[in-house]
Amino acid sequence: ESDTTSSSDPGDAATAATAATSKSRSDKKKKNFMSKSELETILEGWNAYFFIWATTVLIMDTAIWWIHDWRKRIHSILLKQEEEYKRIKKQVLEKTSQQKQQQQQQQQQRQVQEYEEEDEIVMVEDDLSEYSDFDAPAIPPVVGT
Repeated sequence: ESDTTSSSDPGDAATAATAATSKSRSDKKKKNFMSKSELETILEGWNAYFFIWATTVLIMDTAIWWIHDWRKRIHSILLKQEEEYKRIKKQVLEKTSQQKQQQQQQQQQRQVQEYEEEDEIVMVEDDLSEYSDFDAPAIPPVVGT
């Protein structure tokens, strides 16, 4: 009877065909696509995967910049110490050069004083010989023995 009923009523046949087609399509969809819970599980996995990678990249980037800034601070400290060393070295060199100049000036003054003292001695001897009343005979040179 169902065969005769479906052939006698064309509207019922079309509805049955449509229902069969939609049922076969939904079966294909179930076969081709995953259920919603499986898809959510996979997406959660992908989200966790990308979150872990993004976090790792962010941490590595932060670490690299921290190391970069740390090395920069060390470099600036070393430059300051080097400048301080050069400044102190310059002060020491200036001080020693001043001391050497003072020593040279003192030595020159001593030499001048010694030279003047020798001249004064000679001058005193000359002065005494000029005013001497006693003329001593010259000592003859000693000739061969």
